[in-house]
Amino acid sequence: MGQDATDEERRRLRAVAHPLRLRMLSLLTGAELSATEVSRELDITQANASYHLRALLGAGLIEVVASEERVRG
Repeated sequence: MGQDATDEERRRLRAVAHPLRLRMLSLLTGAELSATEVSRELDITQANASYHLRALLGAGLIEVVASEERVRG
């Protein structure tokens, strides 16, 4: 990383430096998934998935797509 790298570039590089976040990005490239679904796919806790997804969101690498879920019962 050179001196001409912007703060945004640095933030993005730090976000993808974690191997789990790279796996998440790969998983999310083809599908919209919730944190719970990501946790199941990667066999990690939902809390861990949420933590890393927030880091990716903060770096501007993913976006939240709001949708409604119907709960039965």
